[in-house]
Amino acid sequence: MRAPFTMRSQTHLLLLCVLLQASSGNVWEEIFTRPGSDLLIPIRCHLTLNHPDTERCDQIYWRYKDPIGHIDTIIFIHRECRLSKYEKKLSPNTRISEDGSLIISNVTPENDGIYYVFIYNSAGHHIQRDDYVVHVEVPVSVPLLHVSCPQNGNAEISCRVEEGTKPNICLSVIGGSQERYSTSANHITAIVESPGPWNITCTVENGVSRSEESRAGVTCPVPLSDITVTSSCLPDGSAVAECSVKGSDPRYSWSLDGRSVSSHSRVTLPPPVSGTLRCDVTNQINNLSRSINISCAG
Repeated sequence: MRAPFTMRSQTHLLLLCVLLQASSGNVWEEIFTRPGSDLLIPIRCHLTLNHPDTERCDQIYWRYKDPIGHIDTIIFIHRECRLSKYEKKLSPNTRISEDGSLIISNVTPENDGIYYVFIYNSAGHHIQRDDYVVHVEVPVSVPLLHVSCPQNGNAEISCRVEEGTKPNICLSVIGGSQERYSTSANHITAIVESPGPWNITCTVENGVSRSEESRAGVTCPVPLSDITVTSSCLPDGSAVAECSVKGSDPRYSWSLDGRSVSSHSRVTLPPPVSGTLRCDVTNQINNLSRSINISCAG
């Protein structure tokens, strides 16, 4: 004979249903959105939020945690058929819909983070917890290219992006040799062991946008080296002298016994010529000089 169905067995059945609902209804979801959009984070079950009897309303607790975990706070509480908002400065563009869903209007980067909701029935028993990870993807800005030329002969080429969510940076240096790269979250640097010229392209992209910056024919100045001065006397007693040097953009200055005589790589001195002839060469990296004693008779 079947045992009678008692009130106690009804209680066990009710608790079993609640536990099954709690274990099977929880969700964890990632949401990707952009600044300026409107976002709805849903309540995934039917709730009673308005009733003449305040003890008949279900309860909702919306909470927010920032991506690095420094902030974990309550945004909204709905209980006893009444809605209360917390941390208005933290979430000024959020509100609750009629069914308890969270609405974020005109999304900003500050809305990036984890939103989770605890749901309780009118008796205070926990029903469900849902977690939503919101990624506010900011478009990447135009990358900033910079070339520096230290005196050790290596060039440093860097590319940086100031704005953008999780940017992917690619730096291409065509014409260089022995390139070594180092990277960080928003910055990439290449060390190049040749003076150029290079064609440089930096590309930055993420899931929202793509941006690029290019330069062609970029070079680094080469330090001056191997300076030599040669001279010869002409039959009339004048002298011809030439200063040669290796390096980028050399600028010359000649002097005879301290008196300036020319600013070219080659100089002709009228007779009679006698004294100390000096050639000074400079560029944006370094400077060199070489002196000779000269004497030419007619």
